[in-house]
Amino acid sequence: MKVILHIGDAKCGSSAIQASLSVAANDLLDQGILYHAPNPTNGHSCYTTLFAGKTRGDNEQQKRLALQNMSEIREIVARRQPEYVIFSGETLFNVAPDAMIAQLTEALGQKLSELHVLAYLRHPVPLYLSNIQQTLKASSRFLPPSSYRRDTPATFVRWRAEPRCTTVTARLFDRSNLVDGSVVPDFEHYLQMVPKIPVPKLSDVQENSSLSTEQTILVQRFRRDFMPDDDGRFMPRSNQLIHFFEKLNNLEGRIGTQAALLPAVQSCIMQRNAPFIAKLNSLFPDLKMTKQYGSMTQNWQPFSKSWTDDVSSILTEPDSRQMALLKSLIPEYDQQLRSGDISSAVANLMSLVKSPRSISVFHNFLKSGGFERAAVSVKQI
Repeated sequence: MKVILHIGDAKCGSSAIQASLSVAANDLLDQGILYHAPNPTNGHSCYTTLFAGKTRGDNEQQKRLALQNMSEIREIVARRQPEYVIFSGETLFNVAPDAMIAQLTEALGQKLSELHVLAYLRHPVPLYLSNIQQTLKASSRFLPPSSYRRDTPATFVRWRAEPRCTTVTARLFDRSNLVDGSVVPDFEHYLQMVPKIPVPKLSDVQENSSLSTEQTILVQRFRRDFMPDDDGRFMPRSNQLIHFFEKLNNLEGRIGTQAALLPAVQSCIMQRNAPFIAKLNSLFPDLKMTKQYGSMTQNWQPFSKSWTDDVSSILTEPDSRQMALLKSLIPEYDQQLRSGDISSAVANLMSLVKSPRSISVFHNFLKSGGFERAAVSVKQI
C-alpha cells in the first residue's frame, strides 16, 4: 500500500487541505486514492491520542474516534483496493516515525510499499503569532516570546533516517512560495509531482481569517474573566465568542487591525530560532526560509521587561474605539444588553459591520449564550 502522510505543521493550512480532500473524497476514491477522515476540517489529528498525545477536547472520545476511523479504513481498503491512502493531521508532526508507521500498518491491515511524508513549514515569527492566537482560544495564558524555541528540524532528521520512508518533503508556507498563492493548489501540485498521483482538481477551500488585534485581546480577557480555571480546554461559551467574531469578519473583512507582533518581539523570536532556520535550510536547500522578518529590531532585551501575561503587551497598538464597540456586543460585559435592552449594542454593531446579515449573526450569538430576551429583541429587527 502506498501512503501519503501529511503531518502539518500547525497553522499551515491543514484545515483547508483536509476540507478540500473531504469534498473530493468520492472522486479521489474512483481514481484509486482513499482519503477517509473522522473530521472534515481536522483530518486524522485524533490519531495523536493513540500515541499518548493529548488534544484540547475529550481525549478518550478522540481515541475512540481514531480507532473507529482505522476500522473503517481497513474495511474500505479491503473492499475497494485503492492504490494510495492519504492521512493528514497536524498533531502528527512530532510522532516518532516507527510508532507512526506501526499505526498506519494497523489502520491499513497491510504493510506499506511506499511512504511519502509532507510538511508545510511557517516562518517562526508568524507561526508564533498564530500559535498564541490559537492557544488563547482555549486558555488565558500563552508561552512568552522569550521562551519560544521550536526544534522543527528534529522531526525531519528522524523521518530521513527511517528506511521505510520513500520521500520527505518540506514546503514553505508563504503565499509568495505556494502554487497560485494558496496551500490547496500547492498540495495538489505536490501530489502530482512527488508521489506522481493523477489527482482530480481539488476545490480551494478557504479558512476563516485570523482574529484581529482587538478580538485577540478580548478573547484572552474573556477567558481570564469568566473561565480562569479552565486553561487548556475549549469551552462552549468562549467558542461561541470566537465563532461570533469569525462570522462578523467573514461578512465584510476583518474587524479591527491585523494582529502583528512588536518589532522587539519579532527579534526575540528570530534570535532564539535562528539555529533551527539554518538547519532547515541545510536539510532542504529549496526551502529558503529567511533570517529576517518584518520590522525587527536588533536588541530586544530592554523591551522584554514590559512584556506581561497580557497579550496586548506583545502586539502592536489596538484601535481602542473598535475594541470598545466589540466589547459592548458581549452581554457578559454589558448590563444593558443582559437586561434585554439592545439599542446601544445594535447601533454599535452597525457601526462595525454594515451588512444586514450581521443582525442574524448577533442573534445567534446571544441565543447560544442563553440571553433570550436580548436575542428575541434582535430577531424582531
